[in-house]
Amino acid sequence: MPPDENALLLEDLPADAQSRPTEYTYTPPSSLTSTMGLQQFDVSHNRLNGTIPTTIGALVNLQAVDVSNNPLFGMDGCCEGTDSYYKSFYDYNTTIPTQMGVLKKLQVLKMDFSGFQRHIPTEVGNMRSLQFWRVKGSDEHRVSGTIPSEFGRLKKLNEFMMEANALSGTLPSQIGGMDALERFQVQDNLLSGTLPDVFAGLQNLNEWDTFNNQLVGDIPSSIQLLGNLDYLYIQNEHSDVLRNYYCKQRIEASAIGRKHNHQVIAREYKNYKEVSACANPHDLAGAFDALSGDV
Repeated sequence: MPPDENALLLEDLPADAQSRPTEYTYTPPSSLTSTMGLQQFDVSHNRLNGTIPTTIGALVNLQAVDVSNNPLFGMDGCCEGTDSYYKSFYDYNTTIPTQMGVLKKLQVLKMDFSGFQRHIPTEVGNMRSLQFWRVKGSDEHRVSGTIPSEFGRLKKLNEFMMEANALSGTLPSQIGGMDALERFQVQDNLLSGTLPDVFAGLQNLNEWDTFNNQLVGDIPSSIQLLGNLDYLYIQNEHSDVLRNYYCKQRIEASAIGRKHNHQVIAREYKNYKEVSACANPHDLAGAFDALSGDV
């Protein structure tokens, strides 16, 4: 077949071009460059500044986020001196951007010992796959505000850990809807009001810690329905129901203000009662027999 008269022959090229290697341009497929498939985001134990961008809500396949142990990460004032475009990504007043509420696959969120001092957005109730919520505070940085009632929607939540923060307000009764909850730790906060009657719905609960808050009143009697409870840390003022039921005894005065596992104490009192170590509160002889001896 005769050559195409329009074809470019090698000898038609400049001499220097004939010796140059062929250059190829490669564009990787979007499946390799897109972060939409990202499942784990772990930047813990660093010295990051700034905060979580609002664009994290686009990472719809995220299953775990860990930004813990970054003391400066999330601090207020991240956007001072920046333009409006920058602020659109980083300037918000919650511990996490509300856009994270669309992360329906997220199972783990760890923000322990970071610089966040803002309140919790109600959108957390939309993260229906969430199993571990860990936001421990520190002496320098504490999350403030109330515990949103929307946490009650999280039927798969296994751990709620927010000790040593500045949480205020009451404990929402909706937390009784967290069926899978095993550990609930909010000790060393500023919570007030009474302990809500939520224990009947928390049959998997193993640890409850509300010690060192501003809560008042007795612990609800539904606490006795929990068969898996091993650790119960409450203010001693709440334990009158337990202590008055078992042996009609009270913890020694020196123990007031100290932290005790009241579940262990309750079991000990119950054992005392079963082995008749307690004084009989219904002593018929003492009540009806004639008195004798000196007064």
